[in-house]
Amino acid sequence: MLKWILSIVGVLVGLIILIVIIGLLIPKTHTASRRVRYGQPADRVWEAISRFEDHARWRPDVKRIERLEDRDGHEVWREVHSRGDSLTMEVVELEPPTRMVTRVVDNRQFGGTWTWEVEPLEGTSCALTITENGEIYNPIFRFVARFIMGYHATIDAFHQALGGELGEEVTLD
Repeated sequence: MLKWILSIVGVLVGLIILIVIIGLLIPKTHTASRRVRYGQPADRVWEAISRFEDHARWRPDVKRIERLEDRDGHEVWREVHSRGDSLTMEVVELEPPTRMVTRVVDNRQFGGTWTWEVEPLEGTSCALTITENGEIYNPIFRFVARFIMGYHATIDAFHQALGGELGEEVTLD
């Protein structure tokens, strides 16, 4: 019996070491982008994405939003997630109603920027492109992001939640 337990523990430790080694070989930086078409006017989509204080109402992963003190004249927000962690974001570029860049601040696990671009299309529709230029510092998280969740998971979840807020079904290409 003890031999089986030691064998199982050995395999688990070996698996963790393998995951860490593979994670160390994966680049810390990545880029992921998704463009989604919405049957809404560009100003309606811009209003939804740029009003961070409302995100907790329609994003299932966000429990609450806390407005923090500005940094160098830039708005700063903390997203407190339903799973208990939080992420602080700073708006580093703002060109209403078409472009916004937010940057992760004060995080030891993740970093990088999200670029939000709203493009008016024919009629009353528009497209929203979200581009993540991300950094993942923890090699285990890099492994999970690359091989299990995928780099688009957070962007896709945001688009799905935004579609729900706008009353439409989102198709991810």
